[in-house]
Amino acid sequence: MADTGLVKIRNYTVPTLPLEKILLAETHINNAPGGIVYQLPFQNVNYHSQVRVVDFFPPKVEDFAVQTTSAPLFRSGDGTTEPKYGWEWRFCLLVEGVEPKPSKQQPREVMKLYVCGQDGDFLLDDYAFNLRSNPRRLEAIKEKLFLLWGNLEEEKSKAMASGQQSWGPVKSCPFECCIKEYGVRCTHGKDPDAMDIDGGMCTHPDCFGWERRFAMFGTTIHT
Repeated sequence: MADTGLVKIRNYTVPTLPLEKILLAETHINNAPGGIVYQLPFQNVNYHSQVRVVDFFPPKVEDFAVQTTSAPLFRSGDGTTEPKYGWEWRFCLLVEGVEPKPSKQQPREVMKLYVCGQDGDFLLDDYAFNLRSNPRRLEAIKEKLFLLWGNLEEEKSKAMASGQQSWGPVKSCPFECCIKEYGVRCTHGKDPDAMDIDGGMCTHPDCFGWERRFAMFGTTIHT
C-alpha cells in the first residue's frame, strides 16, 4: 500500500476542499445586472484536496515523457542550424475524492489531473528523459509512482494483457495535493453558421469557448 506520508506539498495558505466541492464550481456562478445568472467556464485559482489515484494515461509509464523542440536552436559543426531536442513530462492522473459518498449507489466524482513540464519535475524529483531507452531510471520512476498509487500499475497492466477494461482492487491511499485550475480552448462542436472572423462560436451550453482543466503542482513524492 502506498505511504501517503511520503507525498508532500508546498506550504500554501489555501484551504483544503473536497474534490466534489471543487468540481461543483459554486464560486464560478455570477449574477449580472438585469437578473442574468451565468457560470464562468473556469477561473485561474489554486486548491488543496485529498485525492486517490484510480487510473492514469497514457496506459504505460514508458510514455509519460514526450520529446519536445522547445529548447533554443543551436549551430552544429558544419554551420547549419538544427533543433535541440528535449524531454518533458506529460501525463494525466484520474483521481477521486475521499469524502464519504452520499449513498453506496452513487459513484464518486472523478477529476482528470494533468501533470506537465516542471510540475512533473517537482512531483517525481527528476527531469524528464527518454523512459524507453533508460530502463534503470524508468524503474526508479515506477517505484516513486508506486508510492503515489500503490499497485494500480500492476493491476492495470494485468488487465490490459488479458484484454479487460477493468481491474481488481487497488491498494492506494489518499494523499494531499495542490491543484491549479485553468482553461483551454474548447474542443466542442463549432457553429457552422458562424463567420470565420468570429473563429467559430461553440455551441456547447455554458462553454464560452473554453474548457475547464486541472493540473497538479507543488506536490512531491519523497523517497
